[in-house]
Amino acid sequence: MPAKVPWLPSKLPAGANPERCPFCRRRAFIPWTLRRDIQSKVVMRRWICTECQRDEERVEPD
Repeated sequence: MPAKVPWLPSKLPAGANPERCPFCRRRAFIPWTLRRDIQSKVVMRRWICTECQRDEERVEPD
């Protein structure tokens, strides 16, 4: 069975407030999914660029 590929957005959702992407420099970087780090219990948010499809994890403020 092939590995499951997560769905990533290819265009900005309605009402999104994008930041400038640190990779391609376009205003298309949006917050996407949350996860909790098992070791430190810190909440991390995955940010996705809708243009270049690159991602970055950032610590989510409380």
